Amino acid sequence: MRRALVLMAGVAALSACTMAPKYATPALPVPQTWPVGDAYLKQSEAALPSYSYRDVFADPRLRAVIDQALANNQDVKAAIANIETARAQYRIQRAELLPSSMPRAAIAARRARPSRTAMPSVAAAASVTL
Repeated sequence: MRRALVLMAGVAALSACTMAPKYATPALPVPQTWPVGDAYLKQSEAALPSYSYRDVFADPRLRAVIDQALANNQDVKAAIANIETARAQYRIQRAELLPSSMPRAAIAARRARPSRTAMPSVAAAASVTL
């Protein structure tokens, strides 16, 4: 028992020692500033050429296939439907910020006498909530 305990203590003491050198993180090869020069001039998007697929593909059959694919694309239709739903929800939430009016009108008949003739009376009310 004592021998096993001494052996375990020795193994624990030796496992804490390491021969590996301390690791130093090397400097990254990234420049400190953005590159400058003629090759890196900023261009506005308006100056860039704008091409449509019709300019690139000249074959009329290929254009017809592309037009059909765009017209029947279910993902695009679902995305458009989601955008319209979000716009409708936005309009509903935005409408809650505006004042609302709720006009009400009521017509009631009640008996003035015990007889069967009824005299109509008219009541109207309007309310505005802000």
